[in-house]
Amino acid sequence: MNERFCFHVVIVTAGLLLGSCSPALNWRQITVPGAPMSAYFPCRPDNVSRRLNLVAQTVSVGLSSCSAAAQTFAVMAIDLRQSDKAADGQQALRQLAEQNFGGQVEVLPQKTIASPFSPLVAQQLSIRATRPDGKPLQARLLFFSYGAWIFQVAVVGPQLQTEAIDFFFDHLLISTNVP
Repeated sequence: MNERFCFHVVIVTAGLLLGSCSPALNWRQITVPGAPMSAYFPCRPDNVSRRLNLVAQTVSVGLSSCSAAAQTFAVMAIDLRQSDKAADGQQALRQLAEQNFGGQVEVLPQKTIASPFSPLVAQQLSIRATRPDGKPLQARLLFFSYGAWIFQVAVVGPQLQTEAIDFFFDHLLISTNVP
């Protein structure tokens, strides 16, 4: 009987240890549909497409996002079709994000994004706001352009994990190919 009890303890302990090894953030590389970019997401993203008026034109917006560990990870990609509008488009996208979140905006140091030709510089923001139900909301956002493409990369949640943000932002990959 003692051996049987020990066997059950070993099985239960092994089950607990294996269960604790399944990470809440299971990173995988995903190509952002229709965009020259891939990103490591901590979960399987959903992809949606919408139309948006931006810099005096209607553009198609691709959004890949998923939620894990009480945070939403998202990449928004917009092809403006004209690279001379990218800077204005990036600024307009940033203003839209600031308006949508409301709250306190803090400009953080710029972030470098790897690209095949030369590193890209991304504007980085931190936003602290309050949801309509009164609960806190935090967001970290990157805004950058590549040719005629503009991107918004975001992590949003009630409390953000710095390690997850750093991994997500540090593993954005620009490609010369558009799928």
